[in-house]
Formats: sequence, structure tokens, C-alpha cells
Amino acid sequence: MIRKYSSLLLLILTLTLSCVGQQPTYFQYTTEEEAPSNEIYSIIQDEKGFIWLGCDAGLYKYNGIKFIHYKCTQQKSKSLTGLTISTSGKLYCYSFNGQLFFVENDSLIELNHPFGKLSNIACNKDGQLLINHNNGISIYTESTKSWLTINDFNNDQKKDDTLFTLNVCLDKNNNAWFLWKCCL
Repeated sequence: MIRKYSSLLLLILTLTLSCVGQQPTYFQYTTEEEAPSNEIYSIIQDEKGFIWLGCDAGLYKYNGIKFIHYKCTQQKSKSLTGLTISTSGKLYCYSFNGQLFFVENDSLIELNHPFGKLSNIACNKDGQLLINHNNGISIYTESTKSWLTINDFNNDQKKDDTLFTLNVCLDKNNNAWFLWKCCL
């Protein structure tokens, strides 16, 4: 009987020791650890492994050692968000006041557009930048540097005046899906 209980006790102790989990290693980056801001709006990793941050302090690239700030002379506000990477490897982002930017040759460059406020951007597999704004949806083709605007969603051959698209996302088949408030 004692042998039975001692075997059971040994089994329980062995299971208890083997059930101890491991603690994963993690790093916390705050302004105390040299991060540019504690208020991050958008974050993305490029194909080279760099981490890009769009935050209230601007656009930053983290190379594993330090944060590198990117700014444009035409930039009207510091805050940048909506980070997305195109098939060509260009990083795009926008500011809350409607400016659109891309990174090329380690510089932040403004991409001029005729639209008002932007609400979201995404890049599809065809090298096109899909942009939601207060005048509809626009598609920027990188290869031709041309714009196409779609602002007739009910097919009545007229521009929809009360149109503001909210979001865009792409599925695995490269189909774009948009959210908008229908006011028809």
C-alpha cells in the first residue's frame, strides 16, 4: 500500500516539474528606451526586415539598433499612419490632414493628389495603390503614375455626392473590399 502511494506521489512530482512552462523573450520599446513615441498608429515590416512605425511623431524605421526619422519638407503635420508596402517595395503612408507620401531612396516624398481627406490605403498585387477618400475611391498605378477615380457606386452615371469610403482591404485573390456609408 505504501509502495502504491509513494509511486503515485513520485508520478505527481514528476508531472509537476515537467509542466513548468518557458518564458518567451520579449522587448518593450517606449520613449524611455529611445522609441520615438508611445502612440503608434500603424506598424509594418518590409522585405528586408526593417520595422516601420507611423506615429504621432512621424514616420520611423527601426533597424534593430536605432529609430531613423523620415520627414518631408512639404509635410504639414507630424502624424503619419496607414503604412502599406507595394509590390515594387515602396512604402506608402498618409497624414490625417490628407497628404499622401512614399519612401524612395531613403527619403519621404509627397505624392500629390486632388482628393480631400484620406481614410485608408492598400496596395494590390498589380502595383496599384487603392485609396479611400471623401470623394470616392481612387486607384494610383505606380508604373504609369496615373490616377483613376471611382465615385459612382449605384451606376446611375452620376457622381455620388454624399460618398465617403471608410476602409479597404484585399483578400488572397487580390479582390478589393471597401466599406462605405450608403446614403442612397
